[in-house]
Amino acid sequence: MAFLTFERRLGAIDFIVKSSDLDKTRARILYAIENAIDKISKFDYIKRNTFSYRFGQEIKNISLDDVIYITTTNVGHKLQLVKKTGWAEFIGSLKDIPTIYSQLVQISQSCVINPHNVQNIDLKEKKIIFINGDIEYFSVRNTRKVKTLFKM
Repeated sequence: MAFLTFERRLGAIDFIVKSSDLDKTRARILYAIENAIDKISKFDYIKRNTFSYRFGQEIKNISLDDVIYITTTNVGHKLQLVKKTGWAEFIGSLKDIPTIYSQLVQISQSCVINPHNVQNIDLKEKKIIFINGDIEYFSVRNTRKVKTLFKM
């Protein structure tokens, strides 16, 4: 039976045993549907709060809260992801990232930040200091965006 379950890719909802008691069957079906809805909503939450990037043949997933900023490198189309636990490089387009991950904000042509990991902002020198001590500069045309983002 277990082999058939694996082979046919059956889920828990497929194992409802139909009995003569209609109320018990209805309760089991309702429980299975509620359980499936709960799992789907948890998966959607995880998907929305996860940053995914490709590193070689692997796809890495990290929490968006761990992303400090993403910046361009000297190599074309290669981006550097700075996170709380270190950094990583991957191939991608910087301008697509804020579109996919609305929590991240582009502050210049070469940098996308996570506003939750900003420690300090210097509007006079146009620089942002992050929780790890790194400094990135924002463009003059994005000054208003930075002020609005941090309610200054």
